[in-house]
Amino acid sequence: MKRNYILVTPMKNEENNIGKTIDSVVAQVLKPKLWIIVDDASDDNSAKIVIDKSKKNKWIKLLSLTKRQKYDLGIHYSEVCIDGFKQAIRMAKIRHIEYDYVGLMDADTILESDYFLMLILKFEQNKNLGLASGNLVNIIGDKKQTPKVKSNQVCGTGRMWTKACFINTGGYTKTCAPDTVSEIKAKLRNYEVNRFKDISVYQNRLTASNAGLWNGYKSIGYRQYYIHINPIHAILKAIKLTLIKPFYLGIAYFIGYFGSWLCIKPKLEDQQIKYYNWHRFT
Repeated sequence: MKRNYILVTPMKNEENNIGKTIDSVVAQVLKPKLWIIVDDASDDNSAKIVIDKSKKNKWIKLLSLTKRQKYDLGIHYSEVCIDGFKQAIRMAKIRHIEYDYVGLMDADTILESDYFLMLILKFEQNKNLGLASGNLVNIIGDKKQTPKVKSNQVCGTGRMWTKACFINTGGYTKTCAPDTVSEIKAKLRNYEVNRFKDISVYQNRLTASNAGLWNGYKSIGYRQYYIHINPIHAILKAIKLTLIKPFYLGIAYFIGYFGSWLCIKPKLEDQQIKYYNWHRFT
């Protein structure tokens, strides 16, 4: 094991964040062998910032998508990430880059300088660990906020797979809930997954707030409907969210989930995922 990894970052109009994100990866004690930043047809200076910073760091590569599409945390987001993974794997093969790990981080994320080294050490200590991340901390103004989640629920940003786990679970899946699906697939194939509380990953805004918190939590509700989360769990989650500021998040989530249910929107067809999500809360 050479502790080599490749990294992918989707980006859409992140000129206020991407420079800091790149600086935090450049400062890593253990840098990626290849980093693909996928520009999802940004109409600001995001791409220019990446190009300027890549001149001094040749392992940073910009992949530009030209088709303009409305920002979407669901299926379109997964497609952008998949394009990045395909490009990273293709370039690694062409350049004979050997790697043992595959990473994913968002363009509004800041990492401590030893972040990826610490994660890889966790993998080396537990050979059955297939997918992991640090603990998410949101930076809102001058305040730090740690979202309450299940202790082993892997963050969407700053996550890392072993190469074997990434391949054996089919890579990143085209769904409206790709992070959750990849985590469940890892568990179904008997890999351990974990969010390590002693390693922090920082995000410059609240989760799901890029398109506004109301729309973000409606989207979360729809995604949980899409992956067959049991409605009893959805009701309990909506109630829990109404007890947390801002209190309207529970209503947005409820509308997202049960509005999709009433409209009989399509769901994920993967039967293993369906069985797992439907029965794990009953």
